[in-house]
Amino acid sequence: MMSTINSTPPQPYFAPSPSADEGTQSERAGRSKRGIAESSKRWPDGVLTVAIDIDDIWSRAVVTSAIREWEKHTPALKFNIVSGKQGDIRISGDEQTKGDWSVIGTDAKLVPKDQPTLHLKRQDDLTLAHNIALHEFGHALGLEHEHQHPDRTIKFDEKSLYESFRNAGVADDDIENHIVWQWPAENRLVTDYDEHSIMHYEFDADTTEDKKEYPPKTELSEGDKKIIRQLYTPKKFKEADTSR
Repeated sequence: MMSTINSTPPQPYFAPSPSADEGTQSERAGRSKRGIAESSKRWPDGVLTVAIDIDDIWSRAVVTSAIREWEKHTPALKFNIVSGKQGDIRISGDEQTKGDWSVIGTDAKLVPKDQPTLHLKRQDDLTLAHNIALHEFGHALGLEHEHQHPDRTIKFDEKSLYESFRNAGVADDDIENHIVWQWPAENRLVTDYDEHSIMHYEFDADTTEDKKEYPPKTELSEGDKKIIRQLYTPKKFKEADTSR
């Protein structure tokens, strides 16, 4: 998740892309076929084991709290939270690993079992840590970035946007793939565009044509709750790709 501190965007870090063929994670995520919420990457109804490999007791408590917030709105899915590295979703706080990121939904099944599927870097600000954990666990459940919604109303000043993110060390292809590009609505679960979503990046006024600012998000929005309830309504979707 990208955060804005003192109106200066820090360098975001995007999730490694799992590969079934290579058995390893590539350095950067490409433009894979995933949307705002894609039912093919939805976890099957039931209980999901979430392993948290974070030593700091407070950080672990913050992550657990974020997971339980999502769980309130996933009627078809419950979470068995355990310590360690063995689970369906594997959350790491390894200080040798860069950034905050997660693979999308059941793409976690493509990640070697000795590797994390979600990483959170240590934050001294526990409120910020909670917000980031909410965002990344949304990805782990199958949600994509809301600012890439097919019906978004945000209008980027692309020259300023690219300049801002380049100054933060972000490559042009990542700006295009993870910010500017919009996902098509076809064959995806899409609710109304929600600029208040925890899955929406924050943007400074200088990066939009109308100088509108999109501030940091601190909690699940009503739109977040709506789409995740729809995605995890019991028996709503056929259980596909269970071998992945």
